[in-house]
Amino acid sequence: MPALAPIVLLLIPLISAALAARKGFAWYFWLLSGGLVGIVVLAFLKHGNHPDSDDEVNQRRRTLGNNVGLGLTAVTLLLAVFAAIG
Repeated sequence: MPALAPIVLLLIPLISAALAARKGFAWYFWLLSGGLVGIVVLAFLKHGNHPDSDDEVNQRRRTLGNNVGLGLTAVTLLLAVFAAIG
């Protein structure tokens, strides 16, 4: 089981980024979005590239999704810095 931990730790951010890109968001904002928390949040966000929605609605959804991803990434990085400095 311990040998699987590094693989899982590498896969979770990639899954978040792939799901974000699939929903029309910037994948790089979601890469470090808090692991499973980011995946759960992504599940509740509406697609930013829905073909039945007009461009203005899709743009608002993309902006919201990108801002949420960026915020989660910032919180994750801050927590990592605080954990590192003790």
